[in-house]
Amino acid sequence: MYWMRFFLLSLFAIVPIACNAERSLFNKGLEEENQGRFSEAIYYYELSLKENSEFIDSHRRIGSLLAKHPESWGVAIWHLEKALAQSPKDKNLRLELSLLYLANEKWIDFEKQLSFWNVNGEKDFFLGLSALYNCETKTTKLQAFSDTIQAMEFIPEFWKSRCQNKASNN
Repeated sequence: MYWMRFFLLSLFAIVPIACNAERSLFNKGLEEENQGRFSEAIYYYELSLKENSEFIDSHRRIGSLLAKHPESWGVAIWHLEKALAQSPKDKNLRLELSLLYLANEKWIDFEKQLSFWNVNGEKDFFLGLSALYNCETKTTKLQAFSDTIQAMEFIPEFWKSRCQNKASNN
């Protein structure tokens, strides 16, 4: 019985240390990121994932940082999907992932995201992303799609300009 009590007390002492380690490494990554040292930030985020492979904050930050670099989009998607699995109703995370799917022409994955927005009553997200999808995949009515996209505050400027350029050249 004594060994069981010792084991439980030891476990309760170790678990907070492990949680603090992942959070501490993550916070160090945030400091690096805030200083503009993105490679170093990713390094600390990855170290925090070695402490806890499901640590959502690190997956989210790695995914967001890598999303800025087209050559890293595949890895960015993987990290954002891991984060989304733990926080499926996070709109910002889902939007970032939706735009990465669009950029990578992962139409089936993008359409699943559209379905989520539609089913969950997110009309503006559904309409804006549908118009963006149509602007990327269609060759007619591009000006109408572009007009819809321009009115959506959540659509990044890059995508608004891209659609407007397509509409102008059509």
